[in-house]
Amino acid sequence: MLAALFTLRVFSSVLTMLVSCGVCRSFVLVFSVLLFIELPVYAQQNPGALGPLQFEKEIVKVALAAARELEPVVIDDQVALCEIPAPPFAESVRAEEYRERFERLGLTDVRIDAVGNVIGVRAGEQRRPNLVMSAHLDTVFPQETDVTAVREGTILKGPGIGDD
Repeated sequence: MLAALFTLRVFSSVLTMLVSCGVCRSFVLVFSVLLFIELPVYAQQNPGALGPLQFEKEIVKVALAAARELEPVVIDDQVALCEIPAPPFAESVRAEEYRERFERLGLTDVRIDAVGNVIGVRAGEQRRPNLVMSAHLDTVFPQETDVTAVREGTILKGPGIGDD
């Protein structure tokens, strides 16, 4: 239980920042649901402890409702970011967009390092422990690839749209 409380505290310290970050939102929403399902360690010895009842918990219902509500914005942000060409070793335009978004979110010490990584800090209440969220910016597609995302019903298709 102590570990769950610790995880919740660390999670809540980064949730505000991440919920406003384009592609990060989908990760946060899924992570929120999984975190709050409260899968106890003893569940491995007691498989009956898991199941549909977890979805009856109010906190799970709230997380799922938030995911449904934010879905259109998450999709729009994901499309916008994925439509910025970012071939290997030439992802500076996408990196600049992330840098600007980090600054708008209020992160401090926002910068792009010598190899193109976008870094920003959101200080927690305590100096330790630290949490790092990381993902790659580049794609495997050459510069001339059309990176337009296409919506087919409920499915988005396009180079990189289903990655990270």
